Amino acid sequence: MSDLFRKFDIEFQATKGDPEAQYRYAVQIESEAIRRTSLPNYFENSHYAPEVVNWLRKAAIQGHPHAQNKLAHKLSSGVGVKKSESEAATWRLKAALSGHREAQYYIGVAYSEGHGVNVNFAEAFAWFALAASTPKGRSYWHKSAYEAYLKIKSEIGSYTLSHGQRRLEELLKITAPHID
Repeated sequence: MSDLFRKFDIEFQATKGDPEAQYRYAVQIESEAIRRTSLPNYFENSHYAPEVVNWLRKAAIQGHPHAQNKLAHKLSSGVGVKKSESEAATWRLKAALSGHREAQYYIGVAYSEGHGVNVNFAEAFAWFALAASTPKGRSYWHKSAYEAYLKIKSEIGSYTLSHGQRRLEELLKITAPHID
């Protein structure tokens, strides 16, 4: 199958509502835009960015965890969409509950620093611990989450730690297995 045919097939499947195709089409549009421009120019003034966000949102609404996480990045940075930390946190949380390790790490960051949510160190501890658990090949996100987990564990008191540990137990029951 030629690259051109594959591109049109992905676009066709995306327009038919396939969330994986919608995500892949958004990534494809973004990759082509970055290739045509320099990376800094893409982030500063790309007219492709809103289209990328549109396709990501379509896939995210259908529960695609990678699309949810990538949409959260766009929302927190304001690339192609109005910046919204609270909406970014909502999408990150959805991806995190679906087992997306990077989203789990970033929702931990959100809770530890108050990005779109109220600061909650017990919640941050639980998300960092979850993202650091059961490593798949010791990914970058696993290592970052583990370092954040150790840092927050050393900084919070025993009361907050016990709440964080209880929250981690809850999260282990309700989150999907890890995906990277």
